[in-house]
Amino acid sequence: MDFYQTPKDIFNPIAGKGICKGTVVLPFSDSEVLAESLAKEGVTNVICAPDEVSYMDREWWESLPAFDWCVAVTQGRGKSVEWVLEPGIALANRGLILLDRLTFLEPTNSRKDFLTTTPLSHLVVLNPRPDFRSDQIKRKDSVTSAWFVFDKTTNPNQGTKIEYAVCWQRPGSFSSK
Repeated sequence: MDFYQTPKDIFNPIAGKGICKGTVVLPFSDSEVLAESLAKEGVTNVICAPDEVSYMDREWWESLPAFDWCVAVTQGRGKSVEWVLEPGIALANRGLILLDRLTFLEPTNSRKDFLTTTPLSHLVVLNPRPDFRSDQIKRKDSVTSAWFVFDKTTNPNQGTKIEYAVCWQRPGSFSSK
């Protein structure tokens, strides 16, 4: 993943919700930013993929100890996101948290079954658009990004809670903690 990088502070909108607790699996080997953000939130049980292809190996997923959440930045990964969706939601005790473009919700053939059987509990839309470019040009993505939270413990009949993370890259205020 040479062109894309995970922006610093990208996890702020989810961290502020306090939902990502317990043991967390980060299926992509370049998840240092997420691991650091989770550590800041007090999550000490983080399992990171050992290399760039582990997430495509059924045996790797099945060898993992029990975990609560699978967290991944899937934006810019193309079809490889399909290798995270099914095991990420099936094996996690609590659910799956993904950062991707809003177009992730388009009902493509490859995501149809996942989107129609897995209730989306939270959608956190980001503004400004994150800068994923590793070439330091600092151009924002031309498509809006969002955090998609698929929480298996929520009532699927309650619908999706839609929130907006304006100025997501700023740390929370001192008085909000």
